[in-house]
Amino acid sequence: MLGVPVICYLPEVAALAGGLFVGLVVGTALGAGLATSRPALKLTLTAIGAAAGGASAIVPSDSPARWMYPIGLLLGIMWLRVPDARRILAAYHSRPAKGRAIDAAFASLDLFVIALATIVAVLYATFVKGS
Repeated sequence: MLGVPVICYLPEVAALAGGLFVGLVVGTALGAGLATSRPALKLTLTAIGAAAGGASAIVPSDSPARWMYPIGLLLGIMWLRVPDARRILAAYHSRPAKGRAIDAAFASLDLFVIALATIVAVLYATFVKGS
């Protein structure tokens, strides 16, 4: 590592930053859709997000850059969806109503799926080598 010019690492850094940025953009778009749509569309967007996030897992590569897209996707979804889900749950618990129960259920499900997907991605990236 000592004596190697920094310019030698630029392709790796560009691949890492590029994957993260694309994931953040797609995740932000999915998060915005989840925050502003009806339950049927939320289910569709969740399925699209899961498929988009899992796409890089099937690409054979030993590069850590392949995990930057799903991580960016999760971060993009989280920074919009988590505060929105907390607001929905707080509104439901302050004044329970039948219509809010469905929104609260979807908000809880979204938070669970985001947490589970993050944990699985980190564990898979950490412990499965060379897949």
